[in-house]
Amino acid sequence: DGILSDIPALTRCHGDDFNMEHYLCDYLEPQRHLHEFNPHYRDNPTSWVNTDGILSDIPALTRQYVTRDRDSIQSLLIGTIDLIYAVVHDHFITTGEQSPESAWNIAKISSQLSWLYLPRDLQEVLETNVIRTLTYSMYRDFRFCELLMKEVRYIVGCGKSMIYQCLLKIHDIFRHHDFYYLNNKTF
Repeated sequence: DGILSDIPALTRCHGDDFNMEHYLCDYLEPQRHLHEFNPHYRDNPTSWVNTDGILSDIPALTRQYVTRDRDSIQSLLIGTIDLIYAVVHDHFITTGEQSPESAWNIAKISSQLSWLYLPRDLQEVLETNVIRTLTYSMYRDFRFCELLMKEVRYIVGCGKSMIYQCLLKIHDIFRHHDFYYLNNKTF
């Protein structure tokens, strides 16, 4: 019956490292505050990113030229969905306030930032994000993953401006980190 019936399998898989209390917390303590959180970008879509220092840095960003073939455009869009999911995940985990863990949250959830893997299609990118959320996130709840997918759909539906804000937010979070600033230089 649920996680309790999987304990023998988990014990075999993890050996002596298996900690039943770790899994029981997920099973017994639903995280209602995540589902009740109303992101402030829904009220004012243009106010998600503090643009004071970011907009002045945009001309300094190197311009990347992407070939315009179908595969390159599809890879770019899939990678963008991966990044949006990761930044929305962090936004919900931190309830809208950046934390010292924000860069780690984003880099861990995004498959292209954590291990340079770019899924082939939209279904695979969402499956990968859900698996990574259920594995690495502080809150491992499939309903939370569904909520994040709805938020990604909302952001993409808002258009280019909101998508740029997500990417700028990631850039700003990484810019102030001791290690992840390298992702800004790489990507």
